Amino acid sequence: MELVNAPTPQQDEEWLVGQFEIWWVRYPFKQKKKTAQEEWIKIFTRSPGIPREGWSEYSNMLTKALEDQLYYRKKMDQIYPNPQDKKNANVFVPRLPMPSSWLHQGRWMDDVPNIEDRTISSGHVSRCADCDNESFITVGDTPLCAWHWTKRYDRKGLVRLAESLKDMGLGPKKGENTATWGARCRSHLTKLKLAKDLHLA
Repeated sequence: MELVNAPTPQQDEEWLVGQFEIWWVRYPFKQKKKTAQEEWIKIFTRSPGIPREGWSEYSNMLTKALEDQLYYRKKMDQIYPNPQDKKNANVFVPRLPMPSSWLHQGRWMDDVPNIEDRTISSGHVSRCADCDNESFITVGDTPLCAWHWTKRYDRKGLVRLAESLKDMGLGPKKGENTATWGARCRSHLTKLKLAKDLHLA
């Protein structure tokens, strides 16, 4: 929603409240909505405030910052489903504050770490639920290897991987099943890495 030209103070507040509602519906728990709404309006209007022409962009930034933080929390909970897993991997996920506190404390400025594929360090090796390979992630109670996690949850990534392999001349051969194709690709890439390590490629 764009701001109209020369709005009245009432129209400004109505616009800000409308943008607050977009942010509010994304917050995981709904407590002290009135206080949170007041904090939202203060961000834009208290001195020195946000220049009115930048309200739309700033509002979108606040909502995007919350979405990024929630996505990170969700992914860390999938990769490390219990506190001990997080502790073993030295992963810290801060407690989400009250909505009004998130706004008052400027928590949209908190850094969100890059999400990387992580392996849980533990005293035993768990196996993928779909094959006998070592798992690298646990979703709920289901351990999965990298391949089967991608197959279940990242179909776009799977397509990109297949396209990259084809570009390298490693597309599937006629009559070759997925397992054989995968083994051939892994063997080739392992040899390629070894050659690079030995400065032969």
